Amino acid sequence: MAPQTVHPSVGLRDRLVRRYRQTCVASHNVRNIFLYLGFACAVIQVIKIAKDLTPEGIVFESLSAFISVSSGLFISQWPDVSQAVIAFKIGFGLSLLQALIFAAYLSGDFRLEGNEKWPLGVFFFAICWGLDRYILYTLNKSLKVIAELSTMLEKANLTKSTRDSGKSMESTPVTTTSSTESKKDQ
Repeated sequence: MAPQTVHPSVGLRDRLVRRYRQTCVASHNVRNIFLYLGFACAVIQVIKIAKDLTPEGIVFESLSAFISVSSGLFISQWPDVSQAVIAFKIGFGLSLLQALIFAAYLSGDFRLEGNEKWPLGVFFFAICWGLDRYILYTLNKSLKVIAELSTMLEKANLTKSTRDSGKSMESTPVTTTSSTESKKDQ
């Protein structure tokens, strides 16, 4: 029995599928890391809240804590994608609120006592959002390349099979009975 020849693009397709799987695992790991970073950022904000005694500072830092947790839940898509959309909407709304408070603080309209205030929740949300967009872009690009390669393989296999069937048709005579011959027999 002769070994079957495999089209070289089949090996390439297998490598692309393996790379896609690695990309999925890596994106899952990155998403989990950012979930833990979101909780760590929230813990840091809670520690800052404990040191801050002004109501405005407590509101500002607690916004950062809530944004960090919702961003972590959004990026990790926990527990599922539909819940992640809700976490994104909450994080986006709270980020806008904190950005407005920070803009008012910078313009001098809003007074925040204590240490220098930075909207860490907004920064973390922006990083998570950008990371999510990049992960989805790379996964979609990988799927598109795999689909294009599969289409090429199917066309190559179709062309090869029609070429092979053409060769087999040439080597064997046509043995069909027409309907007129069958009527003559009756």
